Amino acid sequence: ILMGYLFVISVLLKGKLMSSPLNLFYSYCHTDSEQRSALEKHLSMLLRNKVIRQWHDGKITAGSNWKINIANNLEDADIVVFLVTTNWLNSDPCVEEWNSAKKLSEQQPNKVLIPIIATDCAWVDFDDMKSKLVLPYDGKAVSKWDNSDTAWLNVYNGIKKAAEEQKKKNLYCDLVIKMNYRQ
Repeated sequence: ILMGYLFVISVLLKGKLMSSPLNLFYSYCHTDSEQRSALEKHLSMLLRNKVIRQWHDGKITAGSNWKINIANNLEDADIVVFLVTTNWLNSDPCVEEWNSAKKLSEQQPNKVLIPIIATDCAWVDFDDMKSKLVLPYDGKAVSKWDNSDTAWLNVYNGIKKAAEEQKKKNLYCDLVIKMNYRQ
């Protein structure tokens, strides 16, 4: 019986990891749109393979309430990436997104917050950002790498790993809820 359950769980896990993309939210300063665009391009395989669904404020349509759109998409996000630059650190809306995401992650423990250090800046002195594992690994800014594609690949691999872990956690939570419901 146990082997049967393990087989069913492994089939469910494999299927779940292949489906239901995670919502990824971009927090960035509009001055840094070029870096956001570069990151989007490098994450395209995660999008194509339906690992993630991407959202940023550039998708807000004319006439919409942008604050409500941002708040709703931030709340729905499974992963929030912060494209950290000096511009981002000096942007009140970006800092508000950070603070909102932190509060939401306390209510939604599975929400993943990932700072991405795009340019040299004083990110270690911002709030508690240094307590997070940043990308690229070791906090070396993307702009400081000899090859920016290598830096973005480092970021891609970190986000991919976080997404895979998130999907496993979501599946585990779903299974626990279903098992408790049946009892």
